[in-house]
Amino acid sequence: MRRIQLSIVIPAHNEEVTVAGVVRGHREVARVLASSFELIVCDDGSTDGTWAELQRSCAEVAELRLLRNPSRLGIPPTMKRLYAEAQGEWIYFAPADGQVPAAALETIWRARDGAALVVGRRIPRRDPAARVLIAELYSAGLQLIFRLPVGEVDGVGLYRGPAQRACRVGATSSRPRCSLRAGARTRSAISAPQAARSPSRPPSSTLVRRFL
Repeated sequence: MRRIQLSIVIPAHNEEVTVAGVVRGHREVARVLASSFELIVCDDGSTDGTWAELQRSCAEVAELRLLRNPSRLGIPPTMKRLYAEAQGEWIYFAPADGQVPAAALETIWRARDGAALVVGRRIPRRDPAARVLIAELYSAGLQLIFRLPVGEVDGVGLYRGPAQRACRVGATSSRPRCSLRAGARTRSAISAPQAARSPSRPPSSTLVRRFL
């Protein structure tokens, strides 16, 4: 089996406007950083043109593999499927909405030495107030239950592949159990730029933390 250094996994639901750009951007960054890589996108039952955009992307991105849920299953099952498919020594999660630019991968990748987990937290999060509140409650509950050392469990993250595959991802949690048993000691924190969701909103940044 071909050795893959980096797997980039991307869940997508109704992201026809951004998903092709997200794929291209991560391909360009990955080509510079990794000796070998794969991009895996799972269309979670989109009802717009997301799947058509992904199929077009396959023609220009040889490293792209596509998965598709026949109906919307939600993030936990979609991420479980993506992680099961990923074969990389490192697995990087990125959203398909374009909020976190592909350049953030380089910052997180450079911080991986000696770590089992590198996570990025969006500061501030550029989402509707209701979505931010739900995310904060979700994160707070998971931190309490699993004693996680991260402030936002649904931000971008880079995992050691063997450690990720050894974890059991539950049916109702996309990553928290694995986010993990990696350890609770922060090694460093740095910032990476984050794109604005719309021209009227200023960009924010991604706080990157490394864990043993």
